[in-house]
Amino acid sequence: MGVLTIKIPQEINKSYQVEDSVFGAQILNELESHISDQGDVHIVLPRRADYKNALKEVVGIWAERPETADEIAIKIRRRNNGVE
Repeated sequence: MGVLTIKIPQEINKSYQVEDSVFGAQILNELESHISDQGDVHIVLPRRADYKNALKEVVGIWAERPETADEIAIKIRRRNNGVE
């Protein structure tokens, strides 16, 4: 299964999934026949592949805190249980 991203000059945001490989090939052929300059074709990797930056964002939440992770977890449990 592949991903195809198309930018058009209309204000829409839609996503489709094509199950038929023959129809998918027809779509690609039709699209390529309308693109005059193949130099404008770019490969965009999915965002989920950027694990390094995602990890930095998540870990950054806990960075440079005076409490340890265990102390924070205890506080969260107490609040959830209505103790604090």
